[in-house]
Formats: sequence, structure tokens, C-alpha cells
Amino acid sequence: MEVAYKLIFYKDALNDINYWKKSGDKQAKNKIDKIIKVLEENPFSLTPGEPEALRYTSGYSRRINKKDRITYDINEDAKEVIIFRMRGHYSDNCPNYPFLKISLTASSAVSN
Repeated sequence: MEVAYKLIFYKDALNDINYWKKSGDKQAKNKIDKIIKVLEENPFSLTPGEPEALRYTSGYSRRINKKDRITYDINEDAKEVIIFRMRGHYSDNCPNYPFLKISLTASSAVSN
């Protein structure tokens, strides 16, 4: 399937990818892979991960598991999805700091 949106990862999100790779939690890794693929294809899709708007800042979150969320924002004009974090809950994921801009494809995110 064609990639419609470019993924941009904050440095914290990249650190979270490494955490999940080392965690051994296959269920969480599979859920992250599904969410990342959907974010590339259509970030406005309602599944997986029960997307919801963040309350105190712009952006959205999707559920990985009971404790962890992927938080992100969408730049519709540039066709980009900016991923802030892939671990923790809402209060842990406020994107109020500079980021390291790195582009990856879904196939290179968590699966490896």
C-alpha cells in the first residue's frame, strides 16, 4: 500500500522504539506496528488504538496497552505525522521541547 504521510519521530519516540524492541512484549510491539502503519496510510482512521485528542496540547493519542500510548500530531499541509512518544500516559507525553527530526518507514520502526 502507498505511504500517504511521512513519519517524523521525536528523539524520545526513538528511545521508546528501542525500549519496545528490548522489552520482549510481542503484543505491544505488534500493536505499535499496526498503529504506525495506519498513521502512514491514514492518520485519521478510527482504528487501531482508539484515537483521541489530547486535552492540554495539540495532537492525539492511541492506546498501545492499558498503561502506554503513542502520542502524535498531524501536519496535514505537509502530509506528516509527528510522533512524540510511544510509552507512558498523557501527562508524560507533552511535546513542549525541540525534537530531533528523523524519518522512518513503518517497516523499520519496531519490527526489527
